[in-house]
Amino acid sequence: MKDIIKVSTVAFNAKWGDKESNLNRILGYIEAGAAAGSNLIVFPEMGLTGYDDEEEKPKSEKMQTELAELVPGPSSSAVAEKTKELGVYVAFGLPERDPDDPAVIYNAACVCGPDGVIGTYRKIRAIGKKVCLFLASRRCGRRAEG
Repeated sequence: MKDIIKVSTVAFNAKWGDKESNLNRILGYIEAGAAAGSNLIVFPEMGLTGYDDEEEKPKSEKMQTELAELVPGPSSSAVAEKTKELGVYVAFGLPERDPDDPAVIYNAACVCGPDGVIGTYRKIRAIGKKVCLFLASRRCGRRAEG
């Protein structure tokens, strides 16, 4: 086991509401980070979809509600495949849909590694406008099942 790891942080302006483009950029940055010798690559909060609030819309019609995914889901599975291929760890932000109540959306970070999806961290305390959009989690995270 290594005593020292190399961590890369990626600061990019996610294209608001363009999940496919943002996912492709995330996958490319993972490849670049791994090529540079990084062991852990960390992406911004809500990097998959961008972050803003459409105050005039009801929650059910907001972009993050419409684009939210289960974890594991399409985007986390794509990232997990890349982390398996390259042997790295990745944390990226996304709107996570609650598996038990699809109307509940969390501001979450998904963690993937060489063995696939590891789990999620759900933001516990929302501030300002975030309170209206996301449900604060009662638990810090959950281990991926399956």
